[in-house]
Amino acid sequence: MPLKWFVFWAASIVLPGCAAYGIKDLSHDPSVQALIGQCYQLTGESFVYEARCVDLNSKGVGSRELCPGLHSFSAGTEMSVFPGSYEEYTGDKEKWDKKMFEKLLFEKQREISYPVPKGTKFYITSVVGYPWGVTGHKLAMRADLEGPNGTEEVELRTIGILTYGQIWARRDRMNNISFNSEFAIPCD
Repeated sequence: MPLKWFVFWAASIVLPGCAAYGIKDLSHDPSVQALIGQCYQLTGESFVYEARCVDLNSKGVGSRELCPGLHSFSAGTEMSVFPGSYEEYTGDKEKWDKKMFEKLLFEKQREISYPVPKGTKFYITSVVGYPWGVTGHKLAMRADLEGPNGTEEVELRTIGILTYGQIWARRDRMNNISFNSEFAIPCD
């Protein structure tokens, strides 16, 4: 009986705390502010796909929503193999969709929406901290992509929750954000 009350008490302390450590908009943080509006260009062929993105309107520990995501064909790893190009992807689309995009219960199979050529520009629009663990946060970034259908907001591959391939940007111990030059570099 005492153990039951202890567990209830501990849960009442810890769980409400998660809401206080929910999604944090870092766009106005001095360490991030200079990044907002900055132009970057893709260093290789990439693609827009149906991604599980940070739900910016969620409360508490945060949740995910489907939105356009931006990733690179060169971002595959041993554990998450990507096709080398859009042509390779369309050659066996069903196989690649199953391999690249894990399908959850009650979810339709996600897929690549369209290819994005090397040199395409995007502009950072928001940076948020997504809850990770008890008090930690992982970086999540959104950008306006100059795509074939005009400008579209996409989420960059920056966190590892239900997404695959290498991460595009990281935040170091001094809170500086840097992009992996294999995927994006500052515009000329």
